[in-house]
Amino acid sequence: MKQPFKHEDFRFGYEIVLGSAYRGHADVGEVLSTAGRVKDGDADGWVREWSATAERLEADARRAEGDGRPVSARAAYLRAATYFSTGLYLITHSSAPGRQPELWKRHRACWDRFVDLAAVPGERLQVPYQAPPCPATSSAPPAPRPASGDRWSS
Repeated sequence: MKQPFKHEDFRFGYEIVLGSAYRGHADVGEVLSTAGRVKDGDADGWVREWSATAERLEADARRAEGDGRPVSARAAYLRAATYFSTGLYLITHSSAPGRQPELWKRHRACWDRFVDLAAVPGERLQVPYQAPPCPATSSAPPAPRPASGDRWSS
C-alpha cells in the first residue's frame, strides 16, 4: 500500500489511526478515504477531513441508538471518538487552533456514549493531574470463569 504522506507528522498520525483499526477503533476504508482527501502538509485539511468523518459517524451512532441498535451505535461512537482525536492531533498546526476545546468536547462526548453502551460497564474517574482533573475511564473486569474442566486444574 502506498504511503499517502511524506510529512512526518501526517505520516505518524495516519499510521496510528490506521493501526487502531485492528481493535475496532477505526475502519480501514474510512481511514483510507479520509486520508485520501487530505493534502500532505495541509493541517487545515487534516482537521477538516477527520472532523467531517467523525461528525458523520457521530450522526450514524445517534441514528443507530435511536433505532434501538446499541451495538452499531457503540461501534460508531468509538470510531467517531477516534477520528475527532485524530483531527485534534494536528490542530495546533492549523489556522484554527481555537477549535481545540470544541473538538475535544465532541471527542469526549462520543467516547462517553461508547462507554455507556459498552458490554462491560465503565466507571468514570477524575485523575488529579492539573486543574481541572483529567477525565478517565476504567472498566470493571469480567467475572472470573471457573477453571473446572481446564486441563491445568487438578
